[in-house]
Amino acid sequence: MEEDSVKRQLNQTKNPRPFDSKNFLNWYQTKTSHYFEAEQSRRQRQQSLEQQKVCEEEASCRFSSKQRAEEADRPPQADDRGMTNEMADDLVSAKWPR
Repeated sequence: MEEDSVKRQLNQTKNPRPFDSKNFLNWYQTKTSHYFEAEQSRRQRQQSLEQQKVCEEEASCRFSSKQRAEEADRPPQADDRGMTNEMADDLVSAKWPR
């Protein structure tokens, strides 16, 4: 009686389609390949974005340095009252010594 119950239970839970290891391995390999390809693509995209950011930061630093050098090479320009920044700084420091 107990044996019949166990057999019935096994028959109810038994998969009608037999397990095919070759198909499973093929499916598994396909899925894992897609995953690793996607991961590699994501890492490459991330590295590319980081490299682009570094290049942009370096370019902005070079631009700022170049711009400052050009400004230093130019003669001082007077404002509307004929005063240069250097003259204004001298006046301020004379009035309020440090």
